[in-house]
Amino acid sequence: MTNELLLNSFIWTAAVEKSLHGSSEVDTSVMVRCQNNAVKSVREHIERGDAFDEVIFAVLCLTIADTEPKPGWEVHAEEGFGGFDPPLRSLGWLNYLSQFRWTHLHIKALQALVERRGGLSQVSTPGVADQVQCTDIIQASMLLTRPNFELGVLYRHVLEHQVKVIRPPRSRANQFQVSDNFKDLLLDMRTYCRLLKQSYKDVQAALSSWEMNVQRNLIQYRLLSLPRGDDEICRLIALIFSCGVIFPVARKRPLKILVKQLVAELERNSDPPSEFLLWVTAVGGVAAAGSYHEGFFVQKLKLLAPALCVLEFRDMRDIMHKYLWLNQACDRGASSLWDRAVSACEEGSDAKGGCDQIIQREKDEILAFEAATLRNSFEVIRLSTPLLTCS
Repeated sequence: MTNELLLNSFIWTAAVEKSLHGSSEVDTSVMVRCQNNAVKSVREHIERGDAFDEVIFAVLCLTIADTEPKPGWEVHAEEGFGGFDPPLRSLGWLNYLSQFRWTHLHIKALQALVERRGGLSQVSTPGVADQVQCTDIIQASMLLTRPNFELGVLYRHVLEHQVKVIRPPRSRANQFQVSDNFKDLLLDMRTYCRLLKQSYKDVQAALSSWEMNVQRNLIQYRLLSLPRGDDEICRLIALIFSCGVIFPVARKRPLKILVKQLVAELERNSDPPSEFLLWVTAVGGVAAAGSYHEGFFVQKLKLLAPALCVLEFRDMRDIMHKYLWLNQACDRGASSLWDRAVSACEEGSDAKGGCDQIIQREKDEILAFEAATLRNSFEVIRLSTPLLTCS
């Protein structure tokens, strides 16, 4: 016997996806009719207190607010990625699903139904719990909030029996001054970047990979679940890297908000120049490409690079690989950021000396500061750039 609710829900969502590529009046009519039929049936089930799998799936479909989304060619998705060139944008239909708007009341109704059912682990119809989990992660990514649902059976299995098995030793993340749990996540992100690098050899195989999709969703879920704390800069930059490389949502709002928050944190930060801050600046600068905050990262890179004796782009990229980096996704934006910083450096220095003169001036200033400290001098030392001994 045909389940009318499931049938209408499937047709409605398929019609919505088709509309992203352009649709006729007939397609729109079918979409609206199936949506109305699904809404009517869902109301009847809810009034009876039902929380069947098909009801959960139908409400999940109805969380999509758009009944007539813009065709894909009218949405400039690349604007959402800053200066990143993310791979596998259509993996798991992320490039489509992240273009939708969502109905908050229907999301709340979905949460209530899943809770009444006993959690995602009690949803037994194949694919339903997984799609609820995936959609929840996308919705949370758009709003930059914690996901609504706990990890389901499938995702817990992949985390415990696949992701953890191939995770490198935690000591390889000691350059990150964060909790052990966060280190594990950063190591998983680095491992996933290696998988992304391999995916360029066979993009179609990667796009059809169930494991690639689930592992990516797991990374994003855990990032969004991290609490705010002393490692806020690292949390923000990891989220930025994920949104630009690993989990590239098609809308620019999440990355824009994250960049703004990162700038605020960096303005409050008083740590001396370090390779970690250079990495943060590079990733943040790539994300901020073309935005109001791009100049902030250009100026910060202008100061950090000489302080760390980083004179060429390839030197900076070598440092990036100690943290998180994917050449194919990051190099173009980072190279542009570097060129702007070099231009700013040359404009602000002597034509003969260039950046080498700035480095020498910093050396002299550092030596003067150390000598003054040893003499317990009360003289005021004015330094225009951060202090770091150049080796």
